[in-house]
Amino acid sequence: MNLLRLLDPGQIDPFAYEQGNLAEIRKHSLLGNGSIGWNYPMDYSFVAMMFDELSKQGKVKPGMKFIDIGCGPGAIHGYLEEKYGIKIVGIDMKRWPSDYVDLQGDFLDTALRKGLGVKPNSIDAFISVSALEHLPTPKNRQVIKLCKECLKPGGFLLATAAIAEIHETFADQTNYTKKEIESIYGGTFEPYDYKAVFSRWRKHRDIVPAYMKRYKKNALAANEPNFLTFGYAYVKPLAKRVPAAFLPKVEDYRNYHKGQRCFVVGNGPSLRKTNLELMFNDVSIGMNRIALIYKDTSWRPSYYSVMTDNISKETWRVDAVQSVNEGIPSFVSAHYRKFFEQSNVHFLSCKGHGDKMPSYPDSYWSHDITKGVTKYGSTILVSLEIAVYMGFKEIYLIGCDLGFQENCGESNSGSDKNHFSADYGTPGCPGHILNHNMHQSHVLAKRMAERAGTKIYNATVGGNLKVYERVNYEELF
Repeated sequence: MNLLRLLDPGQIDPFAYEQGNLAEIRKHSLLGNGSIGWNYPMDYSFVAMMFDELSKQGKVKPGMKFIDIGCGPGAIHGYLEEKYGIKIVGIDMKRWPSDYVDLQGDFLDTALRKGLGVKPNSIDAFISVSALEHLPTPKNRQVIKLCKECLKPGGFLLATAAIAEIHETFADQTNYTKKEIESIYGGTFEPYDYKAVFSRWRKHRDIVPAYMKRYKKNALAANEPNFLTFGYAYVKPLAKRVPAAFLPKVEDYRNYHKGQRCFVVGNGPSLRKTNLELMFNDVSIGMNRIALIYKDTSWRPSYYSVMTDNISKETWRVDAVQSVNEGIPSFVSAHYRKFFEQSNVHFLSCKGHGDKMPSYPDSYWSHDITKGVTKYGSTILVSLEIAVYMGFKEIYLIGCDLGFQENCGESNSGSDKNHFSADYGTPGCPGHILNHNMHQSHVLAKRMAERAGTKIYNATVGGNLKVYERVNYEELF
C-alpha cells in the first residue's frame, strides 16, 4: 500500500459521525471538553479508519512497537491505545500541561532514535498527525525516509498534513501542493476535485465553527480555511523478492511509467559524492556492479540491468547476483541465463560490440526491448533503451563521468580510479576508446530519446559528459 488521499468529508463523515467513531476519539482529548483541532475531525478519522482496516490484516497487535511523531495532546493517540490494547511511544519537540509525550526531542536526533532502539526494520508502525507540515522541507523528507527505512517488512506509516493549491510558507507551517507532496512522500494521489472538497470543508458541522472560534472571524465570509489536509498510508512490502506471478512481462513494460521521471545510475567516481538517499521515492535503474555501493546506503535501484560479458568473471557475477537477490526486477543478457534462476529476472537478447566507430547509426538503438537490446559503448545504452521503452518523460543521469583513465585497474585489484569503488575493475580496453564509445552511445541515446518524446538530463556531479543539458542533482528534490 502506498496511498495519498485528499481528506474529503464526503468519504470521512460516515465513519466519523454515523458510526460514532469521532465521539469516541474526543473522549481521549487532553485539552478538555473533548476539544480537538479545527481540522482534526478529518485527520483523526482518517487515521482511525486506516487502523481499523490494518488491524483486520493482523498488523495491529499488543506488544508491537508503535511510535507517534509530533503527538502532543492529540486525542487519536489515547483512542488507539485503548481500543487496540497497544502502547504507542509519543515523541514531540515540546510539552503541554497534559499530553501523550513520552520523550521530548527531535525524531531526527540520532541519539534519540538509538535510545528508543529505532533502526532499520525495527518498528511496526509510525503515525504522525498534522505535524510534519511544521518542519522545513528537507527535514520533512528525511522523516518520511527514516520511517520507511525503519519499518519492519509489513509495517506501516500513517500521516496527515496540510495541502493547498498554491505553495505557502508561514513562520511555523508549510502548505504543500499536490506535486510537492507526491515528491516528498512518494506515490500518487487518488483523483480528486479540490474545489468540491474545499466547498464541503466550508460547510462542515465541526470544522467551520471550530475554525471561527479559533481565529475569531467568519470563515465563510473570509473564504477560509486556505488549506485542506491529506492522508498518507504506506505499508512496507513483506519481502523484496518479486513473485513471478506479479512480475510484469517484458512487453507489459511498454509505457509502464508513461509521463514519469527516473534516474539512470552510472558507476563513475562521482557516485561517491552523490546523495543516493534523495532518490528514495523515485524510480531508478542501476547496472553492473552497483551492489558494491549497497554497504554504504539504504538506497536500492528500482530496476537492475547487466548485459556485459564481464558477467563471466566470478567477481562481477557475485555482485550481479547480489542485486538480483535483492528482489529488484532485473534485465539480464540471455547469454548468461545459466547463472540466474531467480523469478525476478527478465532475459533479453543483446547485441553490440566495442569497436571504435566515428559515430553510431540509428540502427544501433533498440526501440522494442522484447526483440532485444543493443550494447554499443556501454551498458548505459541498454538502461536508456529500457527507460525510454518504459515511457519515462524525463531521465536524469548520475554517476556518468565519462573520464576513463588509461589502463587503470583492469581487475578488481583495489586500484580502479574509473568507478565509485576501487575494487570495481575497469574492463581491459584502452581508456580513450572507452571514452569515445561511451560518448557515441550518449549521442545516439539523446537523438533517439528525443524522437520518442523523452528528455535526458545530466545530473552527474562533475564529470566530462557534455552531450545533455546539465541540471543540479540536489535541486531536483
